[in-house]
Amino acid sequence: MLRLVEKLTVLRGPGGGLIVFAALVGSAHAQPVLEEVIVTATKRSESVQSLPQSVSSIPGEELRDRGLTEFFDYAVTIPNLSFGAATDGILSNRSISLRGIEGTNTTGFYIDDTPITETIDPRILDLERIEVLRGPSGTLYGARSLGGTIRQITRRPSADGMAGWIRAELSSTKESGGANSLLYGSVNAPLGEHSAVVFSGLFEDRAGVFDRRVGTIANHLSAPATLSGAPSSVVEDVDGQQVTAMQAHLLVEPTDALAVTARIMRQTTNLDGFPLADVRSDNFDQNRDFDVDEGGEDEWTLMTLNVNYTTDHGRFTSATSRFARETFEVEASGSFINFLQALPGAAGGFGLFDVIGVRPVTSPIFQTLNFETFVQEVRFASDLDGSVNYVAGVFYQDTSDDEAFQPRNYARGLNDNFAALKDTLGIPGPLAAVWPFGDLVFTSSRPTDVEESGVFGEVELALGDRFSAVVGSRWFDTSVTFTEQQAGLAAGVPLAEDMPLSSIPPEGGSQNEDGFIFKGAVEYRATDDLFFYALVAEGFRLGGANGTIPNTLGCPEDLAALGLAGVDTSRYESDNLVSFEAGVKADLGPATRVNATLFSIDFDGIQQRIQLTCGFQFRGNFGAARSRGVELEFMAKPSGGLLLALNVGYTDAQFTETVAGINQDGDPLQFVPELTASLVVDYLRPDAMFGMDFFVRADLNHVGESQSRVNAIPRQRDAYQQVGVRLGLANERYRVALVARNLTNEIANLGDNRSIAAETPGRPRWVVSRPRSIGLELGADF
Repeated sequence: MLRLVEKLTVLRGPGGGLIVFAALVGSAHAQPVLEEVIVTATKRSESVQSLPQSVSSIPGEELRDRGLTEFFDYAVTIPNLSFGAATDGILSNRSISLRGIEGTNTTGFYIDDTPITETIDPRILDLERIEVLRGPSGTLYGARSLGGTIRQITRRPSADGMAGWIRAELSSTKESGGANSLLYGSVNAPLGEHSAVVFSGLFEDRAGVFDRRVGTIANHLSAPATLSGAPSSVVEDVDGQQVTAMQAHLLVEPTDALAVTARIMRQTTNLDGFPLADVRSDNFDQNRDFDVDEGGEDEWTLMTLNVNYTTDHGRFTSATSRFARETFEVEASGSFINFLQALPGAAGGFGLFDVIGVRPVTSPIFQTLNFETFVQEVRFASDLDGSVNYVAGVFYQDTSDDEAFQPRNYARGLNDNFAALKDTLGIPGPLAAVWPFGDLVFTSSRPTDVEESGVFGEVELALGDRFSAVVGSRWFDTSVTFTEQQAGLAAGVPLAEDMPLSSIPPEGGSQNEDGFIFKGAVEYRATDDLFFYALVAEGFRLGGANGTIPNTLGCPEDLAALGLAGVDTSRYESDNLVSFEAGVKADLGPATRVNATLFSIDFDGIQQRIQLTCGFQFRGNFGAARSRGVELEFMAKPSGGLLLALNVGYTDAQFTETVAGINQDGDPLQFVPELTASLVVDYLRPDAMFGMDFFVRADLNHVGESQSRVNAIPRQRDAYQQVGVRLGLANERYRVALVARNLTNEIANLGDNRSIAAETPGRPRWVVSRPRSIGLELGADF
């Protein structure tokens, strides 16, 4: 980005549009110029400033030069984007919301033309840009795009010549006894006149910051996170993480009209332990009865084949992809079992410890997720000289998802404790008559298949020189089927250790829907630099089927407390919304840009995931909500080498109906802060020393307070501010930078974790941001 010749300095406001400033090295007073920003958010190449929708674009060069390699790095810079830990475990627990539309599968997440699950965190390798479409995008992107869509656009290989880059970073994190290392890069190589290949890779070794303290719990009932005064052992930095990512991208252009690209991406994440704070978000000690390792592994592979054929009237595109993912996690759930052993029977527990004394058990629970999806889309995007242009296509997706709690979750010693209880109380007969579960707590398998078909189109019509209109629609047809088998104490179904799970009679369910959604927009270009628009759009999310809620562990009582006793929880319908948006996009001179948007969204039949205290959960259609807000993006270069960018998002998202036991009218939607803001100050001094440019960049990100409802008890997420600073020297080939992440060491509370088993009462576990990290980065471009 920094050149010894005439260069382009790229600035993006946090999550905002892209500014390209032309500057001549040695002259910090050269006139800056805003260049046109091209995106493919509408599946055609168009300027951001001409789109009737609020869209942010972060260029690939900025991602690389700022060291933004994961979701959290760039998500906090996007106005009105929020996220939280909404599902089990750590490796696949993220939920993303845009404009207050929160919930699983409310935000589309794409790599190029492939929709993938929002719970993965693809490390940024060699991207052309990231696009964030705020507002419903379902006409072009289908289900799961109620609040908007995030797209990672990969860089296309080039046959023009060899080129590449590499970055290496070594850093140290507060609270950690180890070092962090990061190495990533990319190389583009021509394979003749009409083909080329890009190879990219990343390796990161991140030191842990949490310590596990192992010893006797003082009181399993009232203070499960407190150790007694007995000596304890300490396992330091238990949550280390290693990430390996690779990509190969091939381009073949046999003619000027035909281009074929094939790509394979693979990423593996190994997590040594869970990075969760017990009780308080600033607590880096995890107190446990036993030294049981937590953690897991996440592996995924994406293979794509795109064929583009360009004619005089437009471009045909065929996009084929297959995505496969395997996730395995283990959680130490013994604390919850020991809580039940200590809890009196009258309160819903086992009441063992009062009779036989304190006899804690270990109980690691294992969760495996196997996810595969095949996607095929064929479309045509016109490029006509007249007043009408359009996009039309067909879409098909087939997804299989197998969630299993295997290997089996045993609490070794639990059966012996019940045998001791039986003997102490003198209960006659065999143990199985009193306690038929042995040590088995839970095991299950739940394969699910989802099919989605769609036909979509959008038409843009020019109505004179300054007015135009856009009309779009999508027809969809979806089906969801699943079968389930479960056994153990939690399911209320005994299963001998030598019996396979397949011996349990399966249960199942299905759900089918079809329908239409619509979109309409009007545009008015007052001048070449001033653009107004108004947009109305619908969005939808797939319905589905729930697993069985067992009649054990107090689950029936939990349902009754919600007023759902006897209610069919086996399925839930799709939910939908209508969004109204009005905006203005203005270039105020050659070096200042302001974009502003107002929006109003009505959300009905909301799919809410209800977490029961017994450890099970289900989804249902409960209530309605509305979201109102505004977005402001400002960016400018007031003088010389100083660049400024400010992005602000405000969202007021709340329920508009009372659902007994679930939410009240006026309650906020979870994970949605009212205020998000990001400020960037970027300064460049050409030829400062050693023939190199000096640069410094400071980022300040603010996320307001919000609420988490992932567990049975709603909890508050406090507001936080984090500061990042990068300063260093760079020329056309090399760069060196001092890097500070979270400079003020503010530990952001990202929400309470939803346990794979069940939350131990009195010990919430919080998902938090990393502490302050200071490091050195070296880079080279060639």
